[in-house]
Amino acid sequence: MPLVDVITPVKNTPFHYLSTAIESVLSQTVNDYQIIIINDGSSTNYREDLIKYLSRLNNDKILLLDNFKNCGPPFARNIGIESFSSKYVAFLDSDDFWFSNKLESQLEIMENGKGYSLIHSDVEYIDGTGALISSRSSIPKQDFNKLKGIDLILYLISRNRIETLSVMVTRDSLNKVGYFDENFLRVEDWDLWLRYAMLNEPMYYQNKVLASYRKHQSSISHDYELVHKFKEKLFNKTFKELRKRSKDNIPDSFENEIFRKLYKLTGRRLYNAKNYKKAVEYFKLSREFGFDYDCLRREFKCILKSWLISL
Repeated sequence: MPLVDVITPVKNTPFHYLSTAIESVLSQTVNDYQIIIINDGSSTNYREDLIKYLSRLNNDKILLLDNFKNCGPPFARNIGIESFSSKYVAFLDSDDFWFSNKLESQLEIMENGKGYSLIHSDVEYIDGTGALISSRSSIPKQDFNKLKGIDLILYLISRNRIETLSVMVTRDSLNKVGYFDENFLRVEDWDLWLRYAMLNEPMYYQNKVLASYRKHQSSISHDYELVHKFKEKLFNKTFKELRKRSKDNIPDSFENEIFRKLYKLTGRRLYNAKNYKKAVEYFKLSREFGFDYDCLRREFKCILKSWLISL
């Protein structure tokens, strides 16, 4: 049995992206892995081309699972996880790729006897053509390894600081924490990392870049209200659980600040998309969680622009 299962869902991913992702795994400096490709409801023609492509590779490290109906990344990843039983599980989306030392670097730490359940690293960002956008994530992570318990949970809920393509987990911890929540069509990864923190599973941040995250039009969700809906669901779920476990340790001001920022962010995205009427709604709701002059200013700008458009 291989040491690592690499989980890669695919739905009509352009083959120049998919081939780069697969080759990045095949080029790893360690060989004790298998790549599990989950076809998540791709078109019939795409599936046929995928089978031909994998046949040409002729590599017994690559396994294909079929889910003929598209159910989304959490469902597809769960199929891959539960179909095999390697000691470790790593995740790589079909349009991203790893550096060649990714698995070796993380296995060295996971196998050192310190008992980590999850390890993650930094990533670089590239665009659809492969051009570098940023050599490191802009999300602060330096304090990750210093925090434990409720401090780490609050640190994680304030922002998703773990990129899925950088993660390796133990199968034992996944069985304990649970797989991806299939009720989340978005932010299902964030939900999983928070559950690791809630159960005090040891996690480690590796302060080096080991993967490339591709930002392109089809990878970015422009359904801002849908993303908002699932973030709000995640926050409500997490704070409800925290109130049960650590009622006295969470200031109301912190919870209000999380929701204020969420509504403001959605408002800004809708504003930039020129959906001014909807943006006003979110800016108003943001101010219900605490006064924000910038929200008030943007709200008036939305009203003005909506009025000008109606003339």
